[in-house]
Amino acid sequence: MSTKKIRISIILVMIFFLNGIAFGQSSTIDICPGESVLLSPTQTNAFAYSWSPDPSLSATNVKNPVATPLVTTTYTVISSAKTATNLVINGDFELGNRDFISQYTLTPNGSTNNGTYSITDNPKTHNGGFSNCTDHSGIVGGKMLVADGASGSSGVAKFANVWTQTISVTPNTDYAFSSWITNLAGGAISSLKFSINNDLTSAPILSLPGLCNWQQFYVVWNSGEELTATISIAEGTGSSDSGNDFALDDISFYTIIKTQETITVSVKTPTAVPIITGSPSICINETTDFTSDVTGGTWSSSNPGVATIYELGKVTPVSAGNTSIFYTLKDDCSTSSLPYNVLVNEPTLLGQITGLAKLTIGQQFPLSIDIPGGTWKSSDDNIVQIAADGTVKGINDGESEITYTLNTPCVSVSLPFKITVIRTDDLYAPNSFTPNGDGKNDEFKIYGSLIDQIELAIFNQWGELIYKSTDQTKGWTGIYKGERQPAGVYVYTAKLKMIDGKEVVKKGAINLIR
Repeated sequence: MSTKKIRISIILVMIFFLNGIAFGQSSTIDICPGESVLLSPTQTNAFAYSWSPDPSLSATNVKNPVATPLVTTTYTVISSAKTATNLVINGDFELGNRDFISQYTLTPNGSTNNGTYSITDNPKTHNGGFSNCTDHSGIVGGKMLVADGASGSSGVAKFANVWTQTISVTPNTDYAFSSWITNLAGGAISSLKFSINNDLTSAPILSLPGLCNWQQFYVVWNSGEELTATISIAEGTGSSDSGNDFALDDISFYTIIKTQETITVSVKTPTAVPIITGSPSICINETTDFTSDVTGGTWSSSNPGVATIYELGKVTPVSAGNTSIFYTLKDDCSTSSLPYNVLVNEPTLLGQITGLAKLTIGQQFPLSIDIPGGTWKSSDDNIVQIAADGTVKGINDGESEITYTLNTPCVSVSLPFKITVIRTDDLYAPNSFTPNGDGKNDEFKIYGSLIDQIELAIFNQWGELIYKSTDQTKGWTGIYKGERQPAGVYVYTAKLKMIDGKEVVKKGAINLIR
C-alpha cells in the first residue's frame, strides 16, 4: 500500500439520527491509479462493521479494510457499538437475589429438588453433587445463579422461567442481549430458551460439554414499536431425566448505536500515459533507440543485467534474456507507461557439417548439423542434389558445394561443405612396373578414388609373402628384406573396402622389369 501521495481531507458535519442510525463525518483520500489505501472509521470501539460497496475492498466486515478502487469511489461504513450502560440490573448477581423474577423456588440453604435455585459463589452449596465452579468473571467469591432444572413432574412447571426482568426500551432501536451459561453436573448438557416479550430469540441453546465451561449466548434484538422488553431465560426441554443443572452469570442488555460514515477515495487522473515505440527484439553488440509520445520523463529497465537504457532512450543489450522498458513522467503520481517487453538475442554459432565428402554416382547419404531449422542448397544440382532433410545424392562426377543457411533474429549464418562425386569404374591395377629410380612407374599399387581401406599382399614365384601394406598411398618398390628382387612375374591380392561400403577383392600377376 502506498501512502506517499495520499491526501486525506475530513469534512465535519452535524451529527443527526435517522431510523436509529447516527450519521457522522465524511472524508476524502486522494490516491494514484493502482494504489491501495487502508480505510479507518472514526468509530474504533465498535463490535461490528459493515462496508459497501465491496468489489474493490479486501473485506466488508472488518474495521480497517484495504480499498483498491480503479475509479473514484465513495465507501459507506455502518459501525455498531454498545453503549457503556448495562440496562439489566444486577446482571452479575453480586447484589444477591434481587431485581429479577423467577418461577423457580429459592433454596438458599441447599437442595436436591428440581426447579430450585440459589445465588451463590459455589454451586456445591446448592447441591453437593454439583461442581464447585467459579463465576464467569473468575473472581473468587463472585456470585452466580445456580439452578436445578425443572423436570415437569416435580418442582415447577415445564419451561418455567428461571430468570425474568423487564426493561424500558426505545422504539425502533437495536439492543444486544447476552448471557453466560455452564453445566454443573457431569454427563449432561443443559438446554436453555431465551425470549423477549414471550418471543424466542433463537432455538434452544445447548451448553458446552464438560463442567465449568462458560459459554456466551448473544443476540441482537430490535424493539420495533415496543416500549418495554421482558427478558426471560427458561430451561429448554422440561425433561424428567436427570441433568439440566446449570448456572447463569453476567446477563446484559445494551443499547446499540449505529454510526454511518462515508470515505471517498479519489483516484487521480494522470496527465498522460506514455506510449513507447521501439524494437521488441535486439541483438547483443547492437544498440537501438526508443521514443515516447510525451516528454519530460525518465527511462528505466526492469532488468539492467539484460539491457540498460539511457536518458535519451538508447538501449544497450548486455546479455540474452527478457526485460521491460518503462517511461515515467514526473507528475504527482509518477505516471509510468505500460511495460514494453524487449527480447535480447545472442548470435547463433553453427558447428560443423558432418557426412561423406566423396560420393559415387547414384549414392545417397544424409548430412547432419548440430542446430536444426535451416535450409540446404547445392551449388550445382547437376552434380549433387540435396533434399530438405539434408540427404545428398551424387548425380554426375564433379564437385559441388553444399551450403547450410540458418536465419536467426540477429544474423543469417551459412556454413559450406564440399562434396566430390566420382565414377565407380576407376579402379586400376598396372600389370608391370620398373623400379629403377627414374621417377616413372617405380612402384606397384592399386589406384582408385573410391577406395576407403586396402590390404595389399605380394607373393614371389615360390608363394612366399614378400610385401604387405594397408596404406593406399604407398606401393611396393621391388625390395624385400632390404634386397632388390630379381625381374620376373609376381602375384598380388588386394582386399578393398570402398567408400560406399562395398568390399572388393582384386587378384592378378605383375611383371617386375629391371
